[in-house]
Formats: sequence, structure tokens, C-alpha cells
Amino acid sequence: RFLSGYQLFELTELSKESLRGWDWVLSHGHRIYFILSNLDFTGLKLDEQIIHTVHFFAGSFTGQSMLDAFNAGSFYTLSRPVGASDSLSPDLISLSCVADTLRLHIVPVPRQIRFIGQDGNLRQVVEGSNQAMYVVQAHDTYSRTEISFEDHSLMLLNPLTRESEPDEERQ
Repeated sequence: RFLSGYQLFELTELSKESLRGWDWVLSHGHRIYFILSNLDFTGLKLDEQIIHTVHFFAGSFTGQSMLDAFNAGSFYTLSRPVGASDSLSPDLISLSCVADTLRLHIVPVPRQIRFIGQDGNLRQVVEGSNQAMYVVQAHDTYSRTEISFEDHSLMLLNPLTRESEPDEERQ
């Protein structure tokens, strides 16, 4: 029920069950960020090997700047197959949120952009464009974004959360 003191949902693999767990936590009013870490690849075929990287929006490369970005959720996770190194690495060019509208621009053009809301429900899908916008629905306490690419890379943005009042006990 309460996850006091937790700020991060860390996993070593990406699965629908993992994402359902994250959605459950978010749906219950906890602002929890998501990060993936790497495991040993021993015994895995090349097409099964995935590298997870974390991309920070920090003002500088100082420890304090990185910590501030982490605490603010100003980062995203990119999962990329080892065999995809020949293709252009996905990059988030811009991201903004004005009022209830989220706008993003990414390269290269992704296969699909999925906006997910309350209880993990798919709210909107954008295909064939490297720009998208989504209006967070009034009944959603959060909205998160998954972006998939042709080379099987997957970008996971941290959620936008709606709070009537900050509640540190539930964050």
C-alpha cells in the first residue's frame, strides 16, 4: 500500500509483467521512476542480448547535477539489442509538458509511440511519425510513454504524475 522512501523501480529485464508492476505502483499514487540494469549475457544468443542505458537530462557532468536530474526523474531508459549497433541510436530530441499536453520529438522515426495511463491502459498510439502529442486525461493520475523502433529498441520515458497536493509519504 505505501512505498515510503522508494523513488526507483529497478529491473534487470523487460517484460509485460514488469511494466504491469510499474503501472500498479503508479496507479496507486506513487511517483516511482523506472530504470533497467544489465545482466551477464553468458549463454545468450546475440539476438537475445539487450543493453539497457540510462540517458540523463543534466546541466553538467558533475555528480550533483546528475543526482539532481535523477531525483527529478529527468532521465529515460533505452533498451537496445546488441545486434542493432548498425542502426541509428534512438534519441529524444525534445520533450515538453504544457498544462495537460505532452509533446515529444524523437529520431529516428519510431515504429510506434504508446501513451499509457491509469491502471496500465493504452490511451493513444502514434505510428509513422517522429513527433507526437498527448493530452493527459482528467481521470489519470499518471501518463507514461513507451517508444518502440524497427531495430527492436525500446525507449521508456518516466511518467508525468498528477498530484492535487504533494504527499511525501506516498512518493
